Amino acid sequence: MSAPSLSTNTSPPGATSPPAQQQQQQGICRYYQQGYCSRGDKCNFKHPPEAEAAPAAEPVTSVLSAQDIIAQQKAAAVVAAAKQRKGLGLSPSPSPTAVPTSPDVTHHASPQKGHPGKGRPQRGAGMATSASNDSIALGKTDPLAGKQYTSFEQVQGQIYQLCKDQHGCRFLQKKLEEREPRVTEAIFEEVYDHTAELMVDPFGNYLCQKLLEHCNDEQRLMIIDKVNPDLVRISKNMHGTRAVQKMIEFLTTPEQIALIKKALANSVVPLIQDLNGNHVVQRCLNKLGPSDNQFIYDSVSQKGHCVEVATHRHGCCVLQRCIDHASDSQKMQLMNEIIANALVLVQDPYGNYVVQYV
Repeated sequence: MSAPSLSTNTSPPGATSPPAQQQQQQGICRYYQQGYCSRGDKCNFKHPPEAEAAPAAEPVTSVLSAQDIIAQQKAAAVVAAAKQRKGLGLSPSPSPTAVPTSPDVTHHASPQKGHPGKGRPQRGAGMATSASNDSIALGKTDPLAGKQYTSFEQVQGQIYQLCKDQHGCRFLQKKLEEREPRVTEAIFEEVYDHTAELMVDPFGNYLCQKLLEHCNDEQRLMIIDKVNPDLVRISKNMHGTRAVQKMIEFLTTPEQIALIKKALANSVVPLIQDLNGNHVVQRCLNKLGPSDNQFIYDSVSQKGHCVEVATHRHGCCVLQRCIDHASDSQKMQLMNEIIANALVLVQDPYGNYVVQYV
């Protein structure tokens, strides 16, 4: 393709040609010669009579800028290269916006004009396809993936895996709410060995709470005994603390209470000072009687422990709840320790509230 023809007048605008420069040196007004000198008789240059008869200058043709010339040259080069590739039988270079047509990728129709996701595949579908392909590549199959849970028999044998799934966990909770002993027994059998793990799981802890609520006393005692060595650790977990509080709420037999007291007795102060664990101690105060809570009062009344608890941001609140739920003897037990350390407590940002509460 030949280059576009350019105007012969390639002088930049405002530049004077050599004849015009010679005329200015002779004192002749070049504007008057072109017929548009606005100064008239006041002009400092000569207005010769012969210039009046001179024809008006032709309008200057538009001059292409350097950028326009370069752009046209590049366009011509691209067209020439395309023609050359076509003559050699080569495939044209791909467009920057071309979409690969792999058989493994499902393409979706573009949304309507103006949609923020115009020209992009559906996000959810793409993620689902990717996850499915990953599972196939790894040789793993999930028989419950994408299924609608319609019956309990459909999920039997895989209840432990369902407990960690949001939808599966909800399905199992609804089944427990039906209060069918056969279903409750089947769920208990499959999750019993994993109870400590599920109690700290983001979804599994809800299933554990529901199971503790609907199981019988014997099953509840077995669960408490199973998690007893890990009960303090579970109580300090943001998910586990809810399950432990539910466990305390549904204690029904002296054997169950005894196991809870045994598990928590040596860790009362660390639990009180913990962000999550202090709620477990407060649930004991609310649910258990004064005699069953004596292990709490014995711990906070030991020498040094009262100040340690009262001067803690969580401990000062728990100590006030201890006063609320204490028997007369337990209240005096606490009062003696608080009064003995009153001078230290009144100067503390948290301890002063305990003294005021007394």
